[in-house]
Amino acid sequence: MHISSTEADYVALGASSDFRADGRHALEFRDVIVESHLVPSVSGSCRAQVGGTDVLVYVKGELGPARGKNGNEGVITFTAHYASVTGLDNEIRTSNMLNAELEESLNRLFSEKQAANLEKLCLLKGHVAWTLLVDVTVLKVDGNVLDVASFAVRNALLTALVPHVEVIRGEEGEVDEIEVDDEPASRRLLLEGDPPVFISLYLMGSKWMLDASQDEEASMTSKLSVGVNSSGKVCGIVKAGKGALEWDGLGDTLKTATNMGVKIIEGLQEVLSPRAETVGFCG
Repeated sequence: MHISSTEADYVALGASSDFRADGRHALEFRDVIVESHLVPSVSGSCRAQVGGTDVLVYVKGELGPARGKNGNEGVITFTAHYASVTGLDNEIRTSNMLNAELEESLNRLFSEKQAANLEKLCLLKGHVAWTLLVDVTVLKVDGNVLDVASFAVRNALLTALVPHVEVIRGEEGEVDEIEVDDEPASRRLLLEGDPPVFISLYLMGSKWMLDASQDEEASMTSKLSVGVNSSGKVCGIVKAGKGALEWDGLGDTLKTATNMGVKIIEGLQEVLSPRAETVGFCG
């Protein structure tokens, strides 16, 4: 999205005075609304909304070859799709570019061991493991898409149910086999652990802010997206924007992201219960 230099200067000036067009302070999130268990035909699903940004995620679990150096890991892989690019700058940032950027950021974060225990997805070392196909659809855009997508991804993964699989050990000289129980009652939660979320900070002049709107994103000089788990541990960092980062004060910036990440995850936990379909909370 293009905005004029005058508009960009106005946004930056407001940020320097801790004033934003929607009345928030620089480090304040918009309200977060999360819905789980939306698509019964898939393993897990979640929809997250922050301001006008709206993202739907669903997860499908499939049996595939075991991966990793030792053949003892499963796979989590992401595909992303912007349902509409209305209001975005189609000439400079095509929908394909936007899809690729979102996919790359999520794939990078979840390739880190602290983000997900991929070994738990392995059923038969060197042979069979679960592959989780995560589809991310951006329904509407009003800034901060990566963060909102990660909120939906976390809860979709943690609510994903797959059939029970039993490993049948072969006798000496025989190959081990697996047996899949397709009964719905036997389905179980697949992913264990503490998937992180992204918390992005946007640099406007010399001021950092959280949860940028679409106009604010268009005015930023740098963006720092920090992957954070429920204990506040940093699991990955993605840098965007043309501006350089000053090392002085960067520790405080990361602390801001980790504190907000812990707070957001506490809110996301409320919707993990099978009975809790929609939860809204303040960021």
